Amino acid sequence: MAKNSWYIRYYNRIDFSSLEINIVIQQKRRPRIKRGDKVLILNEGNFSAQGIVTKAPDDNDEFNEGYKYSIDSIIEIKTPNDLKGYAYSLPKVYKHYDNPYKHFNRKYGRISEYEFNVIVTHNYFITRTAFGRLFNSMHFEHQRAFIAYAAESDTIELLNQKKDYVALFKMLSNYINYSIIVPSKLLTESNSILENEFNIKEVVGFQNPIDKEANSVKSQQIFIIKQQADRITNAEKRLTEKDTLSNIQKEIAEYIDEERRNSKYFDDKCLPINFNKYGN
Repeated sequence: MAKNSWYIRYYNRIDFSSLEINIVIQQKRRPRIKRGDKVLILNEGNFSAQGIVTKAPDDNDEFNEGYKYSIDSIIEIKTPNDLKGYAYSLPKVYKHYDNPYKHFNRKYGRISEYEFNVIVTHNYFITRTAFGRLFNSMHFEHQRAFIAYAAESDTIELLNQKKDYVALFKMLSNYINYSIIVPSKLLTESNSILENEFNIKEVVGFQNPIDKEANSVKSQQIFIIKQQADRITNAEKRLTEKDTLSNIQKEIAEYIDEERRNSKYFDDKCLPINFNKYGN
């Protein structure tokens, strides 16, 4: 029976067409890996295979040109197996969601049984992944506005201790729909009508009607519709062009029980968010 689970960075090509595959690792320091442990092979940013340690140095082995251990029973992990795709599904990744390789930069490291199974079965944490990717793709002003919106709601504990990602994703979806998708569509369609039907370009805009200082520079600023429409990001356009949020909600509903079970592995982890301080 396997004792622990590990990842190992391996730089050589693995020939999966071979009937018997064996990998021998040699290093100067005595590894903590033991016989019977399970291993994931991390090759060029991909989890390419899993295996079992069949030979490992024990405490009585003397150093002789390095310590060796062997990995057998190697099975290929089918694509998609890119580490970046698992960034929001692994408790080990707690900060660098856009570059999770920074959390796997050692020659080898321990991972949990849960993380091992997530990778070999492609069992992504759908709601946490969707929440993190959507939030981190938003402009900083929208990120800040959503946090304020969530903080004022009756479910503020979702941002702190409880972290029900099913509920968090629903809340974020509502915010994105009413604060991004609907205004983006209105801007785009208004700009199209002005250009195509009235041949008006870059002259029609709007002012801030609720500015407290009526004579302030901000209250007198004209926001040209075409310029505002041009500022809609590619990520926002994809949300308006495709039924992205509804499709994710359908997938979550299909695996709702499993999604809620996954949450317990992230109870002590921060929300998977990075603020885009310089805009997006």
